[in-house]
Amino acid sequence: MNKEISILIPTINEEKNILKIIKLIKQTLKKITNKYEIIFIDDSSTDDTVKNISLLKKKNKHIILINSSKRLGLGNALTLGINKAKGKYILFLDCDCPVGTIQLRKIIKLRTENSIVIGSRYLKNSRVLGFGKTKILLSKILNNIISYLYKIPAKDITHSLRIFCNNLKFTSRVLTHPGYFLEMSVFFKREKKIFIEVPIIYKKRKYGKTKNNLTRLLASTINFFIKMHIKK
Repeated sequence: MNKEISILIPTINEEKNILKIIKLIKQTLKKITNKYEIIFIDDSSTDDTVKNISLLKKKNKHIILINSSKRLGLGNALTLGINKAKGKYILFLDCDCPVGTIQLRKIIKLRTENSIVIGSRYLKNSRVLGFGKTKILLSKILNNIISYLYKIPAKDITHSLRIFCNNLKFTSRVLTHPGYFLEMSVFFKREKKIFIEVPIIYKKRKYGKTKNNLTRLLASTINFFIKMHIKK
């Protein structure tokens, strides 16, 4: 591995967020490392997302673009990115920039070879802005149930914002959100990784549309429970 951090960013119609996320990354990593790569995994965008990434890629040696041939879910896109990653650490980052530079820098600085660091929406000092109370409550309940059942010492195991060492082979059977992140969290618990949570201020996206709705989230969660009780 010749990189310190591989930053994986899945995209579907994120044309207005590409430049913004790259600026956030550059500002965040300025005093941490220059040995990083930004891997965009595009899931068949129909706007100018790929065009914008391609133009920036010509000017920025850190950028890599992967085009997914099939839209199989967020987990599939991240798996494609993991397989391409050359970094010692892997960071999952949403393209719509849900957190600020200071919070992201703190999450990255806490990385260790034996831990998984999660940007948590549900700690005492965390704040979730722009989302309905019902959606937040349901998310908290789901996290609490899974954490209790699988004895995971964390409050926000469904959140994608996380960094971990690229030294284990994680193979997911659930390719959608939040099932993919639930399965990954269970996997890291079984591998005796240390869970570290950092409180964040999580803001609703300004540009683009969310790819998740209650029906999809529920289906992914049910799929997670089914797959977890089927022997490989």
